[in-house]
Amino acid sequence: MMKKRTLFLVLGVILLAVIAVLYGGRPLRSILLLTEIMNFDKPGWLGKLSPQPTIKTIPWEGPQGTGRADLYLPGIQGKRGGLLINHGVIDTGKDDPRLKRLATILCQSGFAVLVPDLKGMRSFRISP
Repeated sequence: MMKKRTLFLVLGVILLAVIAVLYGGRPLRSILLLTEIMNFDKPGWLGKLSPQPTIKTIPWEGPQGTGRADLYLPGIQGKRGGLLINHGVIDTGKDDPRLKRLATILCQSGFAVLVPDLKGMRSFRISP
């Protein structure tokens, strides 16, 4: 019985290694992203295996004047997708620790993440 279990474990590890080699590690990074989100309060392997993001504060022009946004850039080079995250109606805005954690997780997965500070929503007003 133990030999079968060991055999399946070895075959599973080999299969994961082959998938990682063939697809450039994307399946592994996807699994790490999901485990990171499922265990949101505790940093996991994604943070240990990925470089910390570079965070830049950039100005942007909107209908109510100049605003600020945090741009999270991954440490990996090459093409990457971009995500825009809205902080919602919350008084801490883009500086909410949960939002920062989510942006960091997504950035460590390879996305460039932009988190603008929306003054109206930060002050609990949802109007133009």
